[in-house]
Parts: sequence; structure tokens; C-alpha cells
Amino acid sequence: MIIKKSYSHNPGGSCASVSWSGVYRQQGYNFNEGEVFGLGSGLYLGYCALTNLKYFDICLTSSSLVEDFLINTGVDLNITQFSNGEQCLNLIKQSLDAKSPVAVQLNPNYCEGLIRVTPESLKQYLPTHWIIIVDYNEAEEILITYDNRQFNSVKISFDTFLLARNSGNSEQNPQNYYYDVMFNDSLYPIESSIDLSLRKTFMNFAQIKNIQSLYVGSYGLEKLSRHIAIWDKIMTPQQLVETLNRILLSITGAGGIKGGYRLLYADFLKTAANKSSSSDLATASKLFRDSAFHWNEFAKALKKILNKDIPTDFEHEKSNLTSSLNKVFQSENDGFNIIGKLVS
Repeated sequence: MIIKKSYSHNPGGSCASVSWSGVYRQQGYNFNEGEVFGLGSGLYLGYCALTNLKYFDICLTSSSLVEDFLINTGVDLNITQFSNGEQCLNLIKQSLDAKSPVAVQLNPNYCEGLIRVTPESLKQYLPTHWIIIVDYNEAEEILITYDNRQFNSVKISFDTFLLARNSGNSEQNPQNYYYDVMFNDSLYPIESSIDLSLRKTFMNFAQIKNIQSLYVGSYGLEKLSRHIAIWDKIMTPQQLVETLNRILLSITGAGGIKGGYRLLYADFLKTAANKSSSSDLATASKLFRDSAFHWNEFAKALKKILNKDIPTDFEHEKSNLTSSLNKVFQSENDGFNIIGKLVS
């Protein structure tokens, strides 16, 4: 064994944050899950509304979380897409031989631990999934990996790994992208990393954006709250069920996340407040904890609807859904008002 005996795995809810926390920890840098999420400007709100197609969905984490975490902390990154999965596998082995664990994305359908804990109704909506590879056995042709929500390691055969790296629908296929990282002599000062991450997260929420039917930030929250009122009028019951399941998965991360990732961001802000002795950031942290509570209430209302008769119960629960979202908007708007003043 090369790394496994010395690798310490800390499970959590965000697969990307947990995996990259492990990569950094092996290099001697101890960032917990919330700190990775926050330093990666991971907090996000994107509301996709393709009305003509009757397709609606939300995204609560930034698609560039990993890239931003590396950039904001001062680690060099080179992203390569391989046409040959074997070439990528060989690079991973070389990294493991150098005692550096590797974080990669897989088709979630090949991640046994994730599939086992995901409700049946949500499995088809799972996106690509980050894991960390800590060792391999050439004779047995297996990789030793850790999933974000498991304490124990999981073995994946080389063949299964190659399938998981280039298969599935557009949301699930990692397409053999490989993140090659190089640690410099030191990371950026933590104060600089915090400032960089706060600025980007604030800009994502403060700017009014409408990108090809994708409504971002506070504007997206307002749109989502208004659109909910008409969903049952323009969609069939089956379309409504699919929409609510997709959104539930975005909020709960297949059950591993509480509060739409807002608790992770609150934890990061608490760390940032302690590092800078900022009472303002401490207040913002509390506001995002409030937001997490309201996202949980929103998710509970979705589950209540999905467990009953959709057309009737959706009408009854609309007010609860919109009320929760309005409270989310108020908490997050107040939180970003504080952050905005700090980074302006």
C-alpha cells in the first residue's frame, strides 16, 4: 500500500469539497469541508426556466467550485481531456506512486455507496460525482477510493473505473477530464484567499443575470418564487413530479446535505470571521444558517407534496413553498449586503 495507511478520510455532504479537502490534507493543508466550499466560492443560485419545454431546475453550488478553490488558494491547475481512458489511468497511477491522492469525477451510477443511499426516485437525476483515489493494486487491477459519505474505502476495478469515466447522460458523464494540480512552496495567505472567494461569491449573487433562460443569484430566487405559482397550471402531473424531484435533489444532495449547502457556507463564514476578527462576517454566518433552515423547510414541503396527490397538494403547499423562498431571499440578501460592504 502506498497512501492508504497514511490517508485520513473525513466524510461529509459535498463530494467535491470532501475529495479536495483530502487532496490538500495529504499535502499538509487542513481545510475542512466548509472551508473548501467557501474558499471555492461554492455558494450559488441558478434557476433554469425553459418554459416552452416545461423544464425547470435549480443549482445551488457553483460549477467552478473546484477550479476556484485551487485558484483562490494558489495551487496551479491544468485540466486535460483524454480520448483514451487508459492514458488518464496511467497518470493517476503515477500520482499515487508519488504519494499524492487524486480527486476525479465519475458517472454516479458506478458509485456504489452513493447509489445505495440515494432514494430511488432521485437516482436518475444524479450528476457527476467526485471521489478521491488513494491507492491501487496492479496485480488485482483495482483502485482504492473513498466516497464523501463513507468512512471505509471502496475498491473499484480498472475496467469499471474506465466505464465510469466516460459514460452516462450529459449531466453524469465526466468525459475523461483530469485535474492535474501542482502545489507551490506555500499557499496564498488565508486572508487573501478569503477575500478572493468572498468577492466572487458576492458578484455571482449581486449581479442581475439572465443567461439563456438561466437566472442567477438573488434575481434567480425571485424568479423561482414567482414561477412556482404557475407550475401546476402549465405542466402535466408527471412533469411536475420530475421537476420537484430534480429540485429536491439539488437541495439535499441525495440526502447528504442539509440546508441547500448554506450550512457549509455559514461554517466557512464563521472561520473567516475568526481569522479576521470580523463581527460582520459572524453576523453573515448566522444569516446563512437562517437561510439553511428555510431551505430545509422548502425541502420538507417538496417531500410532503411528492408523498401525496400531486395536483391537489401542490396547490395547497404553494404558499409554504413561496413563504420559505421569500425567507431564504431575505436572509441571503441581508447576508450579501454585509459581505458586499466588506469587499467593496
